[in-house]
Amino acid sequence: MEQQSSRRAVLLGTVGIIPVMGCLATPSSEPAGAHLSVSNYTETERTIRVEVTADGERLFYKTPILPPAESKLYENVFEKPRDTTVTVTVDGIGERSTTWETNPGAMLEAVVENNQIKFEVSTS
Repeated sequence: MEQQSSRRAVLLGTVGIIPVMGCLATPSSEPAGAHLSVSNYTETERTIRVEVTADGERLFYKTPILPPAESKLYENVFEKPRDTTVTVTVDGIGERSTTWETNPGAMLEAVVENNQIKFEVSTS
């Protein structure tokens, strides 16, 4: 009889723990922050300046040096939705700006190719 009681206690204890573990292990369905990517699809190494501003305030500034056919991803740069201006400057090519709403899970890619700068937006 004592062995049955022990099994029952272990079974009840396990049953009580499993639902709690399930809650803790469930990933959030909310996407993290907004991502920003910079890609150099030219035949030469490029220094690419990326600045993100909102309401006159600089929120993000990076200057990656990218070899040909390389990209740099900045994950979860913006945690909350916000209207921003993204400006990309590349020596020898010029400067280009775009507006971007930084929704969670969205990604803006600044692409340098064919002596021009273009922007591509995707959402998850």
